Amino acid sequence: MSQSLQPAVVVDGVSKSFRDIVALQGVSFAVQRGEVFGLLGANGAGKTTLIRLIVATIKPDAGQIHVQGYSTVAEPDLVRRQLGVLTTDVGIYDRLTAYENVQYYADIAGIDRTTSDATIKSLFTFFGITDYQHRQAGKLSTGMRQKIALVRAVVHQPSILIFDEPTLGLDVIASQAVLEFIEHNRRSEQTMILSTHSMHLAQEVCDRVGVIHKGTMVTVATPKHLINQTGANNLEQAFLRLIHGGRYA
Repeated sequence: MSQSLQPAVVVDGVSKSFRDIVALQGVSFAVQRGEVFGLLGANGAGKTTLIRLIVATIKPDAGQIHVQGYSTVAEPDLVRRQLGVLTTDVGIYDRLTAYENVQYYADIAGIDRTTSDATIKSLFTFFGITDYQHRQAGKLSTGMRQKIALVRAVVHQPSILIFDEPTLGLDVIASQAVLEFIEHNRRSEQTMILSTHSMHLAQEVCDRVGVIHKGTMVTVATPKHLINQTGANNLEQAFLRLIHGGRYA
């Protein structure tokens, strides 16, 4: 199979433990190109561990993960070039300006200054932060800092975007910036993996979701299928029925 026909991400029989704690056990699924794939699970289910494995910051104890055909174990640098990642920790340098924060990351990614400058200007315009580009990041609002983090995550034009609880702890304005960005990229058929507690968000934007419970993948299906399968009214109710054996009406 040619690389263009392969799934964007393939997780095959992956297990991971931390000492005597089993975080993941035999997890398998694939994310298709252009798909928005949601990872749903309670705290401690294994979602964040799975994200860390996909972005090649830790290695699996068993199984394999391939991102755009590259192994996360054998080719971690090539894997990371394919990814744009946004987490709850925006990691913005307070002493640098908004522009310098993004430019610094573009330099690390090896993007020439002419290309990165044009890309940054375009993204700053899209997010409405051009007027703040020369202000120190430490003096900006939470919402503005989150927008900077979004720009930084995509300045190298990654083929896959990963969001790990991107709206957790954010105010309404900051959360809205994230949601608008996800919807914009969804319309552009950008491959995205979204780990979230927000069942409403997952139901609205995800093509398929994977339900993780106690380190195992319970099921992978479209939100509509899960709702119909469980006789639920919405995805949140379907999720609760799946992981609690139908005890939630």
